Amino acid sequence: YKVYIIDEVHMLSTAAFNALLKTLEEPPEYVIFILATTEINKIPATVLSRCQRFDFHRVSREVIAKRLRVVCEGEEIDADDDALLLIADLAQGAFRDALNMLEYCSGSNGKITEKNASELLGASSAELLCKMAENIAEKNISAALDMMAELSSTSRDIVVYWRELIGFFRNMLVYASTRGQVKKDNFTARAGEKYTVPRLMQVLGIFCTAEENMMRTPSSARLFAEMALVRACDETMDDSTDAL
Repeated sequence: YKVYIIDEVHMLSTAAFNALLKTLEEPPEYVIFILATTEINKIPATVLSRCQRFDFHRVSREVIAKRLRVVCEGEEIDADDDALLLIADLAQGAFRDALNMLEYCSGSNGKITEKNASELLGASSAELLCKMAENIAEKNISAALDMMAELSSTSRDIVVYWRELIGFFRNMLVYASTRGQVKKDNFTARAGEKYTVPRLMQVLGIFCTAEENMMRTPSSARLFAEMALVRACDETMDDSTDAL
């Protein structure tokens, strides 16, 4: 067989799709087209109707960690379970990203622990995330900005940290909205007691907007993070109805 893979196929123009359509209608027996896209809604119906569709989904952290353990055993990599769970969390459901991070951590030629994996990947401990959440709850802008300055001085990836902070607040939201019925770690429970559900929703809205801005302009990630922290600490700086 001759296999053609067209990645991000939704970016083809209408004219390009029309030119491809005839081939898709009557392809030679020895040819297979694989059309990959993250935006299925942009694919013309005439093309979709002539394809077999396979949807791929994110994988849970437990499944990724379990698979990473198999890889470690096969490649004779010494790694703690906590380190593999950290990598699985940072991968956000993507196996490829998890394997890349595992390979990167294995380059240290020593045992992969949660501590050194965190340092190599720019991740933060639950205690530091909890401290930031407490600073925001107490509206301590100076302490929150000091933590961000310290993070930046260590050359850690601010975007990675920001995603972890969003994840921490998301866990607090689950904890607070279920009144503790969905159990979380002690740090999440400790910080979660300082927030109401509406307050968590407001802070998460600010943080998610900041993440979108970071993805568009990575060079200004620290600026967007600091602006978001100021808004989160002082509701008068946020003009949304949630802040009101």
